Parts: sequence; structure tokens; C-alpha cells
Amino acid sequence: MAAPDLLDPKSATHNSKPRLSFSTKPITQTPQEQSEMVATVMKRKTVTAIFLLVVLYLVIGAAVFRSLEQPHESAQRLAILSQKLEFLSRHPCVNQSQLEELVKQVVSAVRSGVNPAGTPTNHSSLWDLSSAFFFAGTVITTIGFGNISPHTQGGRIFCIIYALLGIPLFGFLLAGVGDQLGTIFGKGITKVEKMIVRWDISQTKIRVTSTLLFVLFGCLIFVALPAAIFKHIEGWSALESIYFVVITLTTIGFGDFVAGGSDIQYLDYYKPAVWFWILVGLAYFAAILSMIGDWLRAISRRTKEEVGEIRAHAAEWTANVSAEFKETRRRVSVEIYDRFQRAASIKRKLSSELGFSSAPELTLPKRTMSVNFNDEREKNEKELQGLTTPLVRNGGLLMNGLDPERGEV
Repeated sequence: MAAPDLLDPKSATHNSKPRLSFSTKPITQTPQEQSEMVATVMKRKTVTAIFLLVVLYLVIGAAVFRSLEQPHESAQRLAILSQKLEFLSRHPCVNQSQLEELVKQVVSAVRSGVNPAGTPTNHSSLWDLSSAFFFAGTVITTIGFGNISPHTQGGRIFCIIYALLGIPLFGFLLAGVGDQLGTIFGKGITKVEKMIVRWDISQTKIRVTSTLLFVLFGCLIFVALPAAIFKHIEGWSALESIYFVVITLTTIGFGDFVAGGSDIQYLDYYKPAVWFWILVGLAYFAAILSMIGDWLRAISRRTKEEVGEIRAHAAEWTANVSAEFKETRRRVSVEIYDRFQRAASIKRKLSSELGFSSAPELTLPKRTMSVNFNDEREKNEKELQGLTTPLVRNGGLLMNGLDPERGEV
């Protein structure tokens, strides 16, 4: 038997195939589910709390980045200032204004994506076909490294139109590639799960193991292997390579490290190959995010069902306890009333037999239950009158048991 869903172990006997958290089929929602989604919209207090949490997170991040980066910035500023002073001291023919003008031109060239170092003979164009293809790819993927950008009016106008049309198109492509990638990984994980099932392991452990294998295998292919390739080709350190991979696949794209941005003689297909890696890597990350979203929705749905079951059991238990309490109180009230009724009857009987004056009757407690004792009370009074009522004959009071006509006791 294949492994069932992690979030529903009880359905192991009903599943014929293991189910991944992501699916290639579109998700359809019933009107009831849509109404539940509308009912579960975040409240204003929740949104405010999350907003304050994000602001606090930003403040903490700003404080950490400031403490780490500001000393380095100050050191670089002092270093360039000292180099300027040393250059002016060694070259008295150059004044300070001329040097500042040269520095401004260098900064402008760097911002335009031109490396001012070296000679014009060993520089490659930043707008050749492969570089332009890579730039167009960074536009529609919304990465935007920023190492190169259009500076002409025609280029900027075309970039606006190109981005507005290309970003949705790339979104459709990314969804399709993510579905296909999820299907491929799903088939592989299904085979792994069928092998693990034979080891007599619980279904939950099988699902967790297969998911971890999916994540680790994807990280190995789309993070570790490209980082090693970039380290070898670009000459970066291991940290710089991993930094570039993560910043690129998360579409942050600072532009401080860009593949193909050095003065190295790259192959013509190097930058297009890097873009295709970005496409597949983004699809992998989209599959992981979709899987996490499915997990959260399933956990939320199961949590609501469990809470509903707990409430139903609690309501049933409360109703049973309340019914038992009411029944016990009714029985106790009936027993107490019967005892007082018997005591009053015995007192009246003894008083009649002994010829004593009738004493005040026992006061019966007020009944709080809606029980009718009229018929039983009338029956008891009739029986007592037949046994203990004094006989009044010829205007005289006779004790019970004396008959004046017969003269017998």
C-alpha cells in the first residue's frame, strides 16, 4: 500500500496512491468554502498586530545592518580620502577640482554598468546579444540586478511596455514549469515511499521523510550545484556564490554580484544558461511555497473540524449532565414529599384513634417540580377516613370500636 496523506493518517485505507501537497490540477472551491474564506478574513486588530510586528522586525534588521555595515563604510571613506591626498601630493600638477571631476565620471560609468578599469581593447560590450538576452530575462522575472539599465529615452519607454507585457507571460510560464517540476518530483517521491512502506514505518514518518528528501534534493540541484559552478567560473568565494544564488532565486537581486558581469571571456551561451537556471529555480521555490500553503490550509481546516468535534462533545456532555441533575432533583423532591405525606397521614390516624384534639399538621415543603399529587392525596384521605374517622351517632361521640346498639366492644 502506498503512503497516505500526512495530514490525514486515517484515510490510509482509502488512498490508492500517495498524495503530494502540491497538485497539477487547479484548485476548485465550493460556495461553502468560499463563504468560509470570506468569514475568515483577518480582523482589523489582527492586521494591526501583524503590521506592528513587521515594523518591529524592520527596526531590528536596520539596527543589525547598521552595526555591521557602518564601520566598514567609514573605513572605506577614510581609505579613499587618504588615497586622494596621497595622489595630490605625488602629482602637484593636478589640483583637487580636476581630481573630483575624474572621480565623478568614474562613478557615473560604474552606475551605467561600465567598468572604467583596464583599456578599451579588453572590454566586452554590455549590450551584446547574450547580455541583452540576460537583461530582458531579469526584467520579466522582476529580479532587476541593476548592473545595467537603459539610459536612452527609447530604451526606457520600451522597457516599460516590455515589462508590463512580459511579467504576466512569465508568470504563466512559471506556473506551468512548477507544475511539471512538481509532477516529476512527485513520481520520484512516490517510488521512494513505496520502498519505505516495506520497512513497517508509520505513515506520518513516511510523509515527513519523503518531503524532506524532496526539499534536500531540490536544494542540492538548484542551490549547492549552481553555487559550486559560479565559484569555479566567476572566482567567487563559497559564501559569495551561495549569497548570489539565494538573492537571485528570491528575486531580490541587489546587483552587487551578477553572473557574467566580470571582465572574463565567457562563452556565448553562458548568460542564457544562467537565465534558464533562474527559471527552473524560481519554479522550484514556487512549488515549495505552494506546498507550504497547502499544508497550512489543510492544517487550518483540520483544526477547525477538530475544534467543532470537541465543542459538539462538550455540548452533548453538558446536556447529559444537566438532564441527569434535573432527574435526580425531581426524584429527591418526590421522595421528600411522599415522606412528609406519610408522616402527616400517620399523625392524623393516631390522633383520631386516641381521641386527641387535632394538632397543627406538619407543614409540607413547597414543591418546585411540576408534579401533580392531587389524585394520590385524595386516595390516601379516603383510606384514612375509612379506618380512623370517629363515628358520630345520636349526637354522641363514640370511640372507635364501640357499638351502642350491640353493646359490644
